[in-house]
Amino acid sequence: MHIATMANARKSNALQGSISRMITQRHVDPRHPLTRCVSTAAAAARGGGTGRRHLSEVGPIRITQAQSKTIVLRPASAGDFSFAAVVYFRAMGETLRRTVGSDPDRQAALLLALWELGQIRIIVAAGRQTGWIQIAPAEAAVFIRHFCIDPDYQRLGIGGAVMRHVIDKAWECGEAVTLGVVKGSPARRLYERLGFRATHADIHHDYMRRAAAPSSAPAMSHGSRY
Repeated sequence: MHIATMANARKSNALQGSISRMITQRHVDPRHPLTRCVSTAAAAARGGGTGRRHLSEVGPIRITQAQSKTIVLRPASAGDFSFAAVVYFRAMGETLRRTVGSDPDRQAALLLALWELGQIRIIVAAGRQTGWIQIAPAEAAVFIRHFCIDPDYQRLGIGGAVMRHVIDKAWECGEAVTLGVVKGSPARRLYERLGFRATHADIHHDYMRRAAAPSSAPAMSHGSRY
C-alpha cells in the first residue's frame, strides 16, 4: 500500500474512533442520527469521494453566479448531521489543524460541542445543499457561531448572499450581528466589505460586530426567521 494511502487510512480510522467516543460520552443512543456521520465525515477528512458524492449525489454540480443568488436557509433536522459533518471537515480541515491541532479527538469534540440543532440552518443554493450556518442569540445581537460552505461551492457569492440575509433579518429585529473569524482567514475581507468592524481578539480569532442596519442587498428567499 502506498505510504500516503496508509496515512490517509490511519487518519480516517482515528476520526471514526474519535467521533464514536464523543457520541458515547454524550450518551447518544447508537440509533441516533448523529452516528450516521462517522463514515462520511471520515471520508471527508481524507478529502475524498464519499463526502463529495454525498453532497451532490452524482458528482460536483456546477452552480452559476446567477443561480447562487437563489438561496434558502432551511431549519436543520437531526438527519442533517451527516451532511454537516462532511462539509465541516472538508471546509475546515486546515483551520482545524491551525486552531486545535491534528488530534482527531479534539476536532471531533469541537464539532459535537458546536451542534445545537435549533440554531442551525442548512444553506440550499439552486436546489443543492451547499453548507450550513449556526446563529445563536446574544445581547442585543445575533452571534454567527459557525458558518461554512463546501469547497465545491465556494467563490460563487453564496457566502455573501447568506450574510446579507442574516444582516437584514437581524436589522428587522433591531439587532446587531457579531461573529468570530480565524486570524488570517480570507473571510475577514468579506465581513469588512459588509460593514463588520473588529471589537476584540483571542489567540486564534478576531471578533467582529456590525451595527443593526440594512445590508442594502436584495431580499433573499427564506423559510424561517434566519
